[in-house]
Amino acid sequence: MLSAEILVLDEHGHLEALFGFEQKEMLNARVKYEVKKENKNLRISITARDSVALRSALNTITKIITVYEKAVLVTKNG
Repeated sequence: MLSAEILVLDEHGHLEALFGFEQKEMLNARVKYEVKKENKNLRISITARDSVALRSALNTITKIITVYEKAVLVTKNG
């Protein structure tokens, strides 16, 4: 079993809301993740049966975070 954690600033709870719509289990239960709000941060804990599943989950999660960050920049800069 492999695991990883991502800790990301989420002052307004927008990322928490985004991850609320995502499945918490991927790739036929080869990977699962939990999302917990900790003060102004969001902790995403991932567990996977193998490295391929872990990499896939990390890619999916970080892509969602990247899209969110870009959307925030666009709204701030017009």
